[in-house]
Amino acid sequence: MAFSSKFCLIALVALMAVTAISAVPSPSPDGVGWLVKREEEGQGGNGTDNTDSDGGGDSANKDPVVVKDIKYEIIAFPAEYENSAEKVNITDPDGKILAKNAPKAFKIAFIQEMNGYINGKLLSAVSCSTGIPGVCAVTLESSPDIPYGFTHQDRPLNPFVSFFSDDLPVGSVYKVDELINKTISGSKMKHNGCIRVDEDCNWGHGCKSGSGTLLVGTMRNYKEVAQLNLEGYTLHKSSESECPLQDYLKDDPLLTAAPGSAVVKGM
Repeated sequence: MAFSSKFCLIALVALMAVTAISAVPSPSPDGVGWLVKREEEGQGGNGTDNTDSDGGGDSANKDPVVVKDIKYEIIAFPAEYENSAEKVNITDPDGKILAKNAPKAFKIAFIQEMNGYINGKLLSAVSCSTGIPGVCAVTLESSPDIPYGFTHQDRPLNPFVSFFSDDLPVGSVYKVDELINKTISGSKMKHNGCIRVDEDCNWGHGCKSGSGTLLVGTMRNYKEVAQLNLEGYTLHKSSESECPLQDYLKDDPLLTAAPGSAVVKGM
């Protein structure tokens, strides 16, 4: 999800989050605040915690963890929504244009998901200043290598790798039985089953104790994982040296596709 200014997640600055979607084909908004401006405080996390340096912790403990309630997070991309004749501008809270001529259908999806990628910018929806009409947002930090942004601990978000949980240590790596060899649209690779806990559930990911949320990036990918009808995930403790973390959607065509060119039907 190419970006400019420097941003980070900070608890005191509450922005609305990407929707966390239950594993049924019916998206619904849930949660607030995991993408906020880094320069508001002038500092952010360093991406470290109390786990091992490779994010694996003690991989000697191989007893599996079963997470029954799995949800999914996505970000709105213009390519996945109808390119209607009616266009809207997305501005910052003071009315400065961030994205011109966004299709109306994308605007609706952006409001629902609370985050979107358009014209090379990762945007998060916020309230407009008094007297400013329309849809307002702030630009979040990103780069060609990290298009989906960062967590509040400065961890890069990576679709089909970033997992959110209140029950597992942040930074820990697991191999998930149910993801191994699964095909991922937008990627030339099949999933190797390896995920990393990048954040807890306090930042609007729609999860809670006993459940977990996986970032899947796009509506296209959400639809595919929802159709698998998985009853949960079986997680085996591992490490990055044992379980390499892949960048599945780095070259996803949706990052640069034209509005309406990849509309997801039936959603």
